[in-house]
Amino acid sequence: MRKNPLPVLFSMVLLDQIAVWMLLPILPLLLVEPSSSFFLLNSATQVESVGYILLGLIFGTFPLMQFISSPILGEISDKYGRKPTLIFSALCLTIGYALFVVGVIFKFIPLLFLARVLSGIGGGSLGVIFASASDISSEENRTKNFSIIAAASGLGLILGPLLGGILSDNTVSSFFSVLIPLYFLTILALGNLFIVSFYFVETLERLNATKTIKWNKPLSYIKNAYHSIQMRSTFFVSFAFAVSLALFVSFGPVLIYDRFSLSESSLSYFLAYFGFCIIIVQICFVARLSNSLRQIKTLQLGLASMFTGLLVLYVASVWVWMLLAAPLIAFGVGLSYTTITSLLSIMTSKDKQGEILGINASVQSLAFALPGTISGLIATKLSISAPIILAGIIILCSIYVTLKSKSIGSLSD
Repeated sequence: MRKNPLPVLFSMVLLDQIAVWMLLPILPLLLVEPSSSFFLLNSATQVESVGYILLGLIFGTFPLMQFISSPILGEISDKYGRKPTLIFSALCLTIGYALFVVGVIFKFIPLLFLARVLSGIGGGSLGVIFASASDISSEENRTKNFSIIAAASGLGLILGPLLGGILSDNTVSSFFSVLIPLYFLTILALGNLFIVSFYFVETLERLNATKTIKWNKPLSYIKNAYHSIQMRSTFFVSFAFAVSLALFVSFGPVLIYDRFSLSESSLSYFLAYFGFCIIIVQICFVARLSNSLRQIKTLQLGLASMFTGLLVLYVASVWVWMLLAAPLIAFGVGLSYTTITSLLSIMTSKDKQGEILGINASVQSLAFALPGTISGLIATKLSISAPIILAGIIILCSIYVTLKSKSIGSLSD
């Protein structure tokens, strides 16, 4: 009997997401917290003029490279198989995180960008992982399998910031510093490489050997996908959702840190709580709501919940309000992310799952990259809360599209 690769896919996503989210409480220490011994700028006066912008750019470099690599890796996986593609991605992640450690040690910011480029290329494999899950899924259990993979992302969001915040906080232990979680990042990447190399079983039954890979045209892949009326609306919602999430992820922690004067470990507890809420949503609500509601209604419910959570975050004046904002945003993220992916998979043929889901990963990566490049400037010119306001406006626009688009509704009939 063929071995079920779903547990291995879960482990791969978990390790990868722990590594990604572990940097959230660390990056502010490098660029916007002058009291940190690992502060990389020359003086505290550079924080508002340079620090926020560099923080946004370093945050955005990773998803920008995901945008470029995701559709290419998806096509490579259709042609040569999921396993060799995932091994290459894991190798890029390992080298990237190792270079990030070196960049922090020598306080060489350009090396941090190079590290983010390599790790971003490796991080473009999420679409391939979803394609692998689709390879082993039937129509009945596809959404369930996708929610399991998404739950691994949620668990990574719990453990990543928690480990990053605690291991970098020298008030917890004098041994801890920014370098400790960075060393741990590299070890996790090595673990990911080991798992995919020795435990992952190829899921693609038939290689598409005649497929021509368009190495330098990720934008053309998205353009081709938008030729379908159904895909155009769904991809727009996917893009808008990811932009809003990126704005929250990149500057939500900075806003919370500034407004409530939290320590690194306290901020990591909030982010871990947020990730825990996402897991609960994936386990307890996604599959049930998908079975009881049309998928378009599930998506609209998710987007509305996310908007409400962002509104609570913006107006919060006391810390306890964060206990309400986190589950609302998490509920919206869990429902929206899984439903969007499921909708695209449903309307895609078996031999193009890697390509289309890779394109979706690329669309969302571009969405994450754009706020990274502009949110720092917005926060510098306007206020730290401005990116959260923009996120709420974009979510409202995406809700409007789901209400008006007949094509998205037809996918869930």
